[in-house]
Amino acid sequence: MIELLKANKMRYGILLLLSLLLISLNVVGTTSADTQVSILPSTLQVDEGQSFTLTVYIEPDAPISGCQFNLHFDSSLVNVTSISEGDLLNQDGADTIFNPGTIDNSKITVINVFAVILGKSNVSTPGIFANINIVALNQSGICTFELFNVFISNSTGHALPIIVNNGNVAIGDVTTTSLNGGSGGGGGGTSGEAFENIECTETSREFVNKESYISYNYELECNLVEFINFTAVTSSGDIAAKVEILKDTSTLVDKAPPGIVFKNLNIWVGNFGWATEKNIKDPEIGFKVDRSWLSQNNIDESTITMYRYDEGQWNSLPTSKIRDDASDLYFIAKTPGFSPFSITGSSSSGTAATEQIVGTGIEPKTAAQTPAQTQAQEVTPASASVTQENMIPGFMIGIFSVLYIVIIYLSNKIRQSILFCRDELKDPDMVGDLNRQIQGPNLHDGHFKEIPLTKQATRLFKKNPIGTDLLRFNRLILESAYSQEIKVILHERFNLKHWIVLAIILFIPLLGFNDIIGIPLNWFIGILLELVFIIYLIIKVKHYY
Repeated sequence: MIELLKANKMRYGILLLLSLLLISLNVVGTTSADTQVSILPSTLQVDEGQSFTLTVYIEPDAPISGCQFNLHFDSSLVNVTSISEGDLLNQDGADTIFNPGTIDNSKITVINVFAVILGKSNVSTPGIFANINIVALNQSGICTFELFNVFISNSTGHALPIIVNNGNVAIGDVTTTSLNGGSGGGGGGTSGEAFENIECTETSREFVNKESYISYNYELECNLVEFINFTAVTSSGDIAAKVEILKDTSTLVDKAPPGIVFKNLNIWVGNFGWATEKNIKDPEIGFKVDRSWLSQNNIDESTITMYRYDEGQWNSLPTSKIRDDASDLYFIAKTPGFSPFSITGSSSSGTAATEQIVGTGIEPKTAAQTPAQTQAQEVTPASASVTQENMIPGFMIGIFSVLYIVIIYLSNKIRQSILFCRDELKDPDMVGDLNRQIQGPNLHDGHFKEIPLTKQATRLFKKNPIGTDLLRFNRLILESAYSQEIKVILHERFNLKHWIVLAIILFIPLLGFNDIIGIPLNWFIGILLELVFIIYLIIKVKHYY
C-alpha cells in the first residue's frame, strides 16, 4: 500500500508539472461529463421538533476514490446532530478513512467531511456518501441545505467536474410547494462564490423546448432581478436559472467594476457551459434600481449600466430603461452569456464615459489632442513596434513564472513530505510498519501517550488534528519514540544547501532581461537551468515518495 501511495503522489507531481506547462503554452484541454452530488430528498416536509436524516448521494461519471464537502444551513430552524459514512466508497468491501467533519451549529456550518479509499480501489456505482442526522427546532420555515467546497477525486488525486444539487426542508406550517428549487448552475450547482459574500439567492426552473421563448421570473424582495429571458435553440429539458445577490464584488473576479456600484450579482443558467449560442439566443436580463440609491449618490439615471465580467474584463452591456414607479426604475440588459455581473451608475454623463473607457482598457484622449493627432498616433509604425517589443518580455515573464511555481511547489513537497523512506532509518525494514502507524488513528491516544510532545507536536495536538495534520502529528510522535532509529528529521529533507541552490537558480533567469550576452540567449539559458533543476527535484520527489 505504501508503494502505491508513493506512486500516486509521484504521478500527481508529474501531472501537475505537465498541466502548468500546458497552461503556459495556452493549450486548452477537454472536460468530461459531470459527477452528480445531491442532497436527498431534495424537498422534505417535517414537523417542528422532529428528527430526520438527509443523505449526500453521489452518482459518479467516472471512477472515484475520495470525496469531501462542507455544508451550510439555517441554525435558527435546525441543528445538525451527527454525520455518518454511507456505503458509497466501501460498497466493494474496500477499506476507507472517514472523517465526520466539525459540526458548528453556532456558525451554521459543517466543515471538512471527507473520506478516501485505502489502496488501489475505486468505485463508479452510485451510492450514499454520508448521512446527515438533523433535528428541527420549534420554529416553522424553509431551511436550505447548501453544499460548498465540494471535491470529488479520482485515484490520482485529481478533482472531477461536478454538479451539486442542494436541498430544502419545509418545517411546520409551510408546505413543500413553497420551496423554490435547490440546485444551481454555472460550474455545477454551486457557483463557487464565497458563501459569506452572498446576500440572498433565488432559483427558478423552466422546461426548455426547441424554438420556445423561455422566461424565468423571480419574486423574492431581496432579489433585484425580475426576469431572465431567451429563445431556446435546442430542447434541453428542465433547466435552472440561479441568481446570487452579493454583498460586495464577486470573489470570482479579480477587480472591481467601473463606476459607482449599486449591486453586484452572479447569474448562472443551466450547468457549466450550457448557456451558449449553441443552446440559447437573445438572452436578456430585467432588473430594478432603487430610486433612493440614485438620489443619495446623485446618480444620473441615463448612466445606469449593467456590466458583465468575462475573460478578465468588465464589459458594459446594452442597457435601457423600460418603466418606472414611485420607488424603483426598471431596466433591461442584453447579454451574450451568464457569469458575474454588476449594476453601476455615474453622477454625470462625462464621468460615465470616462469610467466606461477605463473599464475597456482604453485610455481617454486629452483635450489638447486634435482628431488628426489622434489618428496619427494610432497608425504610427513605431508605436506598433514598441507594443510588440513589450509583449515579448511579458510572455517570457509568464514562462518563468510558471517554472518558478513548479520549482517552489516541488521544493516544498520534498520539505514537507511525511512518510518515512528507507534511508532515514538505521533499520530499513521498519519503514513499512512506521508508515502504517502514521496513517492510522491518533498515536498519542494509544500506547504512545507517554511520549513527551515537541513544541510542533503540541501545536498540532491542540488543534485536534485531522487529515494531513494528523499524519504529520503521528510522524512527530514516531520521531520522538524512535529517536535512535531515525537518522534524518523532517525539516532536513530540504536543507540550507538546497535553498541556496534554489535561490541562485531562481535569480539567474532575471539576468535574461539585461542585454549581457544577448537577450534571447540569456532567456534560453535561464529556461534550460530552470528545467534542469525541475528534473532534479522530480527525481528527489520520487526518492521521498
